[in-house]
Amino acid sequence: SEVGDATFDEVVASAKAQWQDKLSKIEIDVANTPENVTELLYSSLYRASLTPVCLGTIHPAKKLILDGVVQNNATGETQGVFENTDSFYFDSLYCSWDTFRTFYPLMALHSPVEYAQIVDSYIDGWRKNGWMPECRANNLPGWTQGGSSGDIIVSHFAVNYHNEAQRLGIDLNELYSALLADGDVNPPEWNIEGRQVNVYKQFGYVPFAVLDVSSTGRQTREGSRTLEYAFEDFGIRQVAQLLGKSDDMERYTNRSL
Repeated sequence: SEVGDATFDEVVASAKAQWQDKLSKIEIDVANTPENVTELLYSSLYRASLTPVCLGTIHPAKKLILDGVVQNNATGETQGVFENTDSFYFDSLYCSWDTFRTFYPLMALHSPVEYAQIVDSYIDGWRKNGWMPECRANNLPGWTQGGSSGDIIVSHFAVNYHNEAQRLGIDLNELYSALLADGDVNPPEWNIEGRQVNVYKQFGYVPFAVLDVSSTGRQTREGSRTLEYAFEDFGIRQVAQLLGKSDDMERYTNRSL
């Protein structure tokens, strides 16, 4: 089990130390900060750190060691195609549409190690299923909201941490391959992963009530999905520029306009 032979008091002490490490990444150094503001900041940071949760057991070759410390909080509860994966596996991945504009910009400021682990989990979704996950809870995929919003999350990481990516355990070329799968390959069911990309590429937008014989999904939110697809294309465009993929950069620039 996670607890092993530890006593209750030892578990409490360990939990306190781990939370202190999490919360101490941001410090308030503004004089006369009201107590309620400090309480709001740290209680919000605490809640922002509750999910996603790492369930995957990390293969020894994939363990991330920084400054002599193994960065691994996995619990060994993976299932299905992810059972015994040698990558990080995060459950309770709230829909990426909800978090790419809120949670991950905050994480990018103070937690590159955890951010890299989550990005590794997104990439592993592409390795195992052909597309990066959009939403996952209790080891089951959730519904897509706007499209493949994981593209923004991994693109954000690449742009912010490209110089440190290798040290953080991320292969940017593999990350880019996962992005291209989301951007160019139509899944059989875009309700749970990927996008209705064939239609999007054909028309330059997602039209209402279009006949799509290549895949299935809810024929709703056409305007919203068009906007989200375009922004996701912009994320891919940024990584293409970063990696010197000039043809892809031009293609995704045009698609994101």
